[in-house]
Parts: sequence; C-alpha cells; structure tokens
Amino acid sequence: MKKFTALFLSAVLSTASFLPAFAAEQLTKGEYARMLLEAAEDYNEGLQISDFFKGDGKTDTSGNLITKAEALAMLRRAFGTLPSLTGDLLRTAPEMGSYTDVPLWAQNDIAKLSMAGVLSETPGGELGSGDYVDEEYADTMFARMYRLFGSNPKDDFYSYVNHDFLVTGTIDIGVSENSVFQDINNEVAYELVNILADIINKNHVNGSPEQKIKDFYLTAADEETRNELGAEPIMSYLEQLREAENDRELTDFAISFAKDTTMDLFAGFSVTMDYADQSVYLPVLDTYSITMVQEDYENEERLEDFKEVIVTLFTLGGNDEKTADEKADMVVDFEKELAKHTRSTDEYTDIEDAYNYYTLSELQAMFGTLDLQEIADVHGFDVSGDIVVADPDALEFYASYFDGSHTELLKTLAEISLLATYSTMLDEEFMEANNSLLELVYGYNPEANILTEAFNTTSSAMETYLGRIYYENNMDEEKTAEVRSIAESIIEVYKTRIAQQDWMSETTKAEAIKKLDNMDLIIGMKEDSTDFMKDIDIKGIKNGGTYLDNIYAIMKENDKVSAAILSGDFDNDEIYFSAYLVNASYYPMANTFVLPAGILNEPVYSIDASLSQNYGALGCIIGHEISHAFDTTGAKFDEKGNYNDWWTEEDYAAFEKLSEEIVDYYDGAEAATGIETDGTFTLDENIADISGVRCALDALKSVESNPDYEEFFESYATIFRSTSDRSCLLYTSDA
Repeated sequence: MKKFTALFLSAVLSTASFLPAFAAEQLTKGEYARMLLEAAEDYNEGLQISDFFKGDGKTDTSGNLITKAEALAMLRRAFGTLPSLTGDLLRTAPEMGSYTDVPLWAQNDIAKLSMAGVLSETPGGELGSGDYVDEEYADTMFARMYRLFGSNPKDDFYSYVNHDFLVTGTIDIGVSENSVFQDINNEVAYELVNILADIINKNHVNGSPEQKIKDFYLTAADEETRNELGAEPIMSYLEQLREAENDRELTDFAISFAKDTTMDLFAGFSVTMDYADQSVYLPVLDTYSITMVQEDYENEERLEDFKEVIVTLFTLGGNDEKTADEKADMVVDFEKELAKHTRSTDEYTDIEDAYNYYTLSELQAMFGTLDLQEIADVHGFDVSGDIVVADPDALEFYASYFDGSHTELLKTLAEISLLATYSTMLDEEFMEANNSLLELVYGYNPEANILTEAFNTTSSAMETYLGRIYYENNMDEEKTAEVRSIAESIIEVYKTRIAQQDWMSETTKAEAIKKLDNMDLIIGMKEDSTDFMKDIDIKGIKNGGTYLDNIYAIMKENDKVSAAILSGDFDNDEIYFSAYLVNASYYPMANTFVLPAGILNEPVYSIDASLSQNYGALGCIIGHEISHAFDTTGAKFDEKGNYNDWWTEEDYAAFEKLSEEIVDYYDGAEAATGIETDGTFTLDENIADISGVRCALDALKSVESNPDYEEFFESYATIFRSTSDRSCLLYTSDA
C-alpha cells in the first residue's frame, strides 16, 4: 500500500494509533524497484520495472544494495517527464545545480531532478552518490514527486485539491504568503476601508465613537505634516537622553519620558493573569530583549544586515555617520552577548517556565542604579507582591549593566529602543527603516507607508468601535445560531469520544467533560465588552490634535486600566479580541473558545454552503481549537482556567506516551523539499489537527444522514492552502 503524503488526511483515517518506528534497513535494487513501480505507475501509464531498471544485461543485480545515484536515476525514469517549476514549487524550491560526485551515466537524470526542485543536497558539493539508501529515503523522494505532480488524490490530497492555486498563485507585495486566510484578511480590510471612508466623509458629535475614529485616522494619515517634521517630535527626548552623564541622570530621564508618553526605556511593568488563579493579576517586569532569533547572532551576514538597519535608525535620529556606526556596533555586540543568555522558544516547555516569581527587593538588588519602584510609581502599578519574570537568566544579565560603569552603553540601548518604537509614527524614512527591520526579522518586507500604517493603527486602536460596526454588518441571528450549532455538536462529539477512551480513568474523564460543559463560546464578538475608549479625548487637526498626542492619550488610559486591574479595583474577566480578526482561538486560562466574525467568511463558512462543506472547513477549525483544551498545554488547566493538575498520574503518563507517537509520526515531514517539521515543536498543533478533523467528521455524521465526504475533505484541504517562499518557510521552521 502507498503511504499517503497528505499527513492530515492519513492522520484522520488512522483510528487509534500510529505506525511503530523500526530501524532503517538499506534497500536492494529489487526492493527499491518494486517500491518505485507502485509509487510511479499512476503517473506513467503502462510502466514496467524494465522501463527504469536496466541493469548491465549480463548479471542479476537485483539483490545488490542500491546507491543514491542509482535510486535517483531510476526515480526520474519511472516518473517520466517532470513538470516545470512554477508558482509555489518554484518559490519554495532549494538551490539547483550540479554535484561533483555524480557518475556520467546518471548526470542527465539527476540534473533533471535538481531542476525539478526535489533534491535537498547543496549543489556544488557532493550528492553522496555512492551512499546506500533505505526505505525512509525512498518514501521521502516519492513524497517529493507526488507534490511535484500534484495530480493524484491518493498520494498527496492537499496538492491535488489545491493544484491550480499552487501552480498559479502569487504573493502580494508587503505580505509573506498567499493563503485563504490572507484572502479573507484582504476582504475584511476592504470592508473596513469602506466603513472608515464613510465615517471620514461625515460630521460627527464630539466625543462620539465616529468622531474619535475620524480624528484619530486623519492625524495618523497626515503625510505632509509627518514628512515635514521628520524626527522633530522626538528630538528633545533624544537630546535629553544624550546629555545624561551617569546612571542617576538616565533614571531621571526615563521617569520623565514615561510620564510624558507612558513608554519605558530600560525596564517596565505590564500585567498578566496568575496562571494558577485567574482571579489574580500580577505585574510582569519587561526588559530589553534580542531583536532576532539566537541562531542569527552566530551568522555574520545576518549581523551585518542587522547593523545596517541600526545605523540607518541612528542616522535618522540625528547622529553623524561615524557616531551612528559606533553606536550600532555597541548594540550588535550587546545583543550577541544577550542572545547567549536568552531562552529559545523550545525551552519554554511548560507555562510554569514563563512564570518566575520575584519580589521588588530581589529585582532591585540586581538592577543596582535603576530605581524600579520609581518606574512602577509613574504608572500607578502596585508591585509590592510577586512580580513575574519570563526569562530570569536574560534579565539578570541585562540588569548587571546597571552598576554605574556602563552609562554610555545603556544610553545607546535606550536610544535605539526609542528610535525603533517611534519608527512607525514619524516620516516615510523611518517607515522604510522599520520595513527593513521587519524584513530582517520575519523574512519579508511589509512595504508599509504612512497611509497603510494609519489604517492599521486605526483598525487596532479603534477596534472596539470599528468591530461593532463590522459585526453588525456581517452577523445576524441565523448565522450566529448555525455557527453555534456546529460548535456545540462538535463539543458533544468530544464528550462522547472522551467517554470512549479506554486508556483514561473515569475520574479524569469526568474532569475533562466538566471542562467542556463549562467552556464559554463567543461567536462574532463579545456583546457586553467594556468601552475603554469612552473617557479618552481624541483631538482632530483643527483642534490642535496630533498623531502622537492621540496615541499618548490612549496609552495613558490603558495605563489607568492596567493599574486598576492590578490593584483589584477593576473586575477584569473579559477576553479581548477584534470582531474582524481572521482567526479562531482557545484561551486555556479562561476556558473560552472565540470565533470572531472576521473568520466567518467564505470559504471557511457560508450560509449557502452544504453541511459537509461547512463542517469540513469551519467545523475542523472549531474542532482544532477546542482540542487545545486537552493538548500538552491546555490539559494542565481546569474548567475555570486555573492551572490545576486534574489528571491522574497514570492517565497523564498515558497521554504523554500517545503524544510521543504523534511526535514520531510528524517528525521529519517536509513543508517543502529539505525543510523538515519538528514533531516536538508542532505537537500541540498536530494533536489539534488530528482531533479537530476527526471530531468534526463525527459531528457531521451526527447531523447529516448522508454526508458528502468528498466535499468535507476538499473543504478542509482548501482552507489551508497557502504559498510562501523558501526563506519564509525556513524562518517558520526555526522559529
């Protein structure tokens, strides 16, 4: 039997467990030939082993071990003429070229495979032509060929369903991918633009939501003023910072700056829930962090690119070329050292790892010359109890510089933080520098300008008001009721399937079902969300308002709310999200599933689609998110969202063992040629995919007597179609 390469489909069809892993054995020519015939016969009509396994015509070599060169030559011959690379296959293909160790007789076939993007070995070096191959290598190469052709649903269902899109799809300037969700984002943005235009073209009562939206946007979109002023709005701050001669003067400046803007330059406090008790809020100490991922600080080319962007920002901030270069070196050198002390993403294996508790006195002992109490007082934050630190080693390393002997370095770090923070709020040159920084960090240039930034910032800052308008335009009782019905039917399936698990005790089953019974579903938007904008005075240009002043007004109100939450004077039990967000989320610390109105658009959901289509698309997304209540993270939170070990020790051990099987199953699966999945890193998402599809399918069968399975699976494959380039895939595989 062929192994399906569409992993999500094969996972769904698997009902209980995954295939065990065995030690790889090298293949003989005969074994490989038989495997290859089965793999390629649907792509080359009438194919026989003799068409690609020639031998020397004198002796039977079928029992000999097969080399990589022989296997690849046979592979090309068996699959015949290879498709030309276009679209997604071209963008994600590895470097193409020749190898130094390929025998003459195999060079033509292997060159064709290289040009088809199915060889991951780096050209110019050795291919390993004489190495023997095993079944795992053969399966990998077959999977690459299935993806290349994309013509057989049995071999690569995803590529088959999305073939036309993958061949012809392009990527718009300023985004990293083209996907169904990006398409919906574009449609939502277009509608928001029309809503915004309608508001701007009318007069409104002062203090009304519409007046605040209009005046905020117009000050943000004032290109002429922003370009004319350049860095002038922040020059006085930069001059004060540069004049500081010691750490005490640095602290004085930081306090003054925070009073004006609410922004912290050296260290600051934010607010988070206590993971162990959702009724308690704690301060978090935030400090300087690295800009790139750790591996980038060992790559000289990446460091040069980083320095170039930093030099640009320092120059825009009024430094001469020599000074900008010297300051950039200081930033790069410091971040190289900080990176050595910074936790990587995979080191956060549990939420407890991000919750490290300190007292203010303990932290102050580390920070020496920086007065943390003064910083907290500026914001009105109560920091008398526990304070959370996410990365203690990085914080301690950074804090060690506040000893009175590193004033110049601290000034430089504060200056680049200030410049980077304001880079999206000033002129086009600053915007371009920020674009370059984002391209360096995330692998793509958003090509943002003042007008796009004004739209994006308005959509974010005014989401309470704009979200209400979008919700009312796009949701009605019928749509809300049907979506809720789909979600509730899937929850019922989860209950049934949990009750059927023979590896789980009755005690744990009861707790799991209790969690489902208490799960809150928010469809579209939260009806009674708090209006945090009501007391904020947003001023228009005619009334002397500026973009920065309006931003400061919003941030100061946010400070007041955060301080009230921290002190217990504000009952904060809300989940905050935008109604036009194109995403769905499960919040384990609130046991709440959120489905914003923004994602409820075609092809994810349509009131006119069949049940099979809606369950295959939206149903699988719902099933995916609900499963996060029981993945390796969600399984540690109870029905109230509190961190609580509600599993028996034996059950959780069984759960972890089953999780290891999923890790093994997905580990090494390729997103593109040579770009492998880390089964451990993607474990929670893989559990969610498997559980979500299976439960959505069972739910469909419970409400539809004759489900259309083809519609179901094609809808699922369609909503996850996407294309990006190889650099983006490499970044996301490492992030």
